[in-house]
Order: sequence, then structure tokens, then C-alpha cells
Amino acid sequence: MRLDFWSGVMAVALAVVALLMVWPLFNIFTASVIDNRSGALTLANFARILGHPAYRGALINSLIVGAGGMLGAMLLGIPLAMLTTRFVIVGRDLLATLAVLALVSPPFIGAYAWIMMLGSNGWMRALLADIGI
Repeated sequence: MRLDFWSGVMAVALAVVALLMVWPLFNIFTASVIDNRSGALTLANFARILGHPAYRGALINSLIVGAGGMLGAMLLGIPLAMLTTRFVIVGRDLLATLAVLALVSPPFIGAYAWIMMLGSNGWMRALLADIGI
């Protein structure tokens, strides 16, 4: 099998991904399951963290937010996908563009948008305060 230029580029890209992503994740995982004193494999680090009420509460809140976000995305995305594929809808191309744009925009832009909407001077916070929520 002859390797061409693009195979080499792909090999270099995979090596960079492995170096910058996989290796640090592997180091974090191994550090989490090895006891610092004895060097033995253990799950005591996880038990200690999950035993602390603040960390356990943060984990539960994160799971609730993640599940809620997933449910909201499904409730919005599945009907929109069905509508745009089965029917000719005005603005279908705009909806498709907005959906892809949401995927490629950096996460900090979305976070900033939420802060601008729900922050102390946010327009949505003011609207909710006006209606008594």
C-alpha cells in the first residue's frame, strides 16, 4: 500500500490530537485511580469526593442541567427536523443555517449570551421581574 501526502497529513494530525488531548486525559485518569502514598490502584479518591456533600451536590446539579439541556434540545430539535424534512417551509434554509451556526460557534459566545440575557442587567431578567417571577 502506497502512502500519499494526505495520509501523512492525517497521521501528523492524529499524532497531534493524541499528544494534546489523549495523553493529558490518560494522565488525569491514572492520577485519579492511584493512591499517592502507596502507588496502589484504588477508588478511594472517588469515594472521598463523592462523600463530600458540596461535590455530590455539584455532580447532581450538573447531571440535572445536562439532562434538562438534552431534553430541551430533543423537544425542540426533533419536531423542527421532522417539519423541515417533510414539508416545504418558508425559511427552511435559514433554520438549517442557524442550527449549524450554533454547533460551530465557540461555547464562550453562548455563555456570554446567557449572561447578557439573565445577568443582573439582562433583558430577560428585567422582563421576568416585570411579570413577577
